[in-house]
Amino acid sequence: MSLALKYAESFVRHSVSLIALGFEDARPLINETTEEEVVTDRITRAANERLRIGNVSRALLRLSISDDAKVSNTDREGKHRRRIDIRVESTAIAGRPTLEVEAKCLRRGSHPIGNYTGSDGLELFVAREYAASQSYGAMLGYVQSNDATYWIAELLRSLRTKPSLVGDCEALTGFSFEHGHRSHHSRSDSTTIAIHHFLLLCR
Repeated sequence: MSLALKYAESFVRHSVSLIALGFEDARPLINETTEEEVVTDRITRAANERLRIGNVSRALLRLSISDDAKVSNTDREGKHRRRIDIRVESTAIAGRPTLEVEAKCLRRGSHPIGNYTGSDGLELFVAREYAASQSYGAMLGYVQSNDATYWIAELLRSLRTKPSLVGDCEALTGFSFEHGHRSHHSRSDSTTIAIHHFLLLCR
């Protein structure tokens, strides 16, 4: 494994740890009816409070986190630029690596898996609308009905059946969230992107 790949994996892992701390602190204020934007706002505010008071590991102090952040994309400018739900950025090295994270509520009936994997979700990473200069990104599923097992099955089914998303998918271990997977997808320029999926119980 190259040094660059090792750093990328470490950066993603630390970024996810920061998000997990924010979710842990915000969890009492989140339930099965909390809107996605509110869940995201509460997570990022709690994570920023951790950073402000220094209640994180030394590695995480080198990160910053924001929500509803504008995405740099040469095809969109000004008010037409897309916004990513969460952005974690390294302040430690030149180039400031970033992890762009899209979040979706998962609620049977009103918020199906198609919203998560569709044109306003995972497909934006594959289309290079999100994480255009990165080889990795992340998705958060806010589970507001059923359980993680149900939504993992729905995610895997969707990845198998959507032609634009077909690629290998593996379970993740060693991350701060219990329910994690990583899928790999081909982009139109023949590059690939690895997407880290985490399901957060919000009911």
